[in-house]
Amino acid sequence: MAEAVVQLPPDGIGKMIRAVELVVGVNTVYMEGSVPYDEDGVGLYDDAPVVGAGRQALLDTVGLEGEHTNPEKYLHDNHWEPDAEIPIVAAGAPGELSLGAAVAVGVVRRIREITIRHAGTNNTVVTLLDETGGNIKASINVPAQTTRVWSSQDGRLIAATLQPVIQTSDVTGGSTFVSASGVEAAQT
Repeated sequence: MAEAVVQLPPDGIGKMIRAVELVVGVNTVYMEGSVPYDEDGVGLYDDAPVVGAGRQALLDTVGLEGEHTNPEKYLHDNHWEPDAEIPIVAAGAPGELSLGAAVAVGVVRRIREITIRHAGTNNTVVTLLDETGGNIKASINVPAQTTRVWSSQDGRLIAATLQPVIQTSDVTGGSTFVSASGVEAAQT
C-alpha cells in the first residue's frame, strides 16, 4: 500500500487529503487516511506522530478504555440465565415460579428474553413480575400448543433484593415451560 495525496472538487486546486492507494484488480483506488488530533495538534492515537495529553483527554471524555467498552462484551460478561427451563403446572398466583435467586444488593437484573413453550390446549398469558406481585414487567400472549419468544433490547428491570417470578393464566391440557436470559450487573 502506498500513500498518496488526492485533490477534491469543488476547488480542486490546493486542498488535499491524505489517502492510501490500493490496487484492486486492474483499478487503482484511494481510501481516506486520517489521524485525529486535538485542538492543540496533539495526536490522539499511539501511532500518531505526537502522542500526548490529547489522547488521554479523549479517553477521559468518551470512555474508550475500561472493562466494558464493547457492548457485546458487556452482555457476555454480565450474562444471566436460570439453571434450567421452568415448568409451570398451575395457573395464576398458585403456579407462580421463581426465575432464579433474588437479585443481590447493589446489583440489578434486566430480563432481555423469555422463551415460552406452551403445551396447553387453551391460549395463555405469561406474566413476568417481581416477587412483590404488584410490579408487572411484561405480559405475553401465547396461543395454544405453540412456542413464543419475547425479547426487549433494554430488558425489564428487576431491582436489587427482589426475585423475578413468572406465572401463566391457563394450563388446561398441558403445562407451560419458560426459560429466560438477560444481564445482571452492578447498579449504576
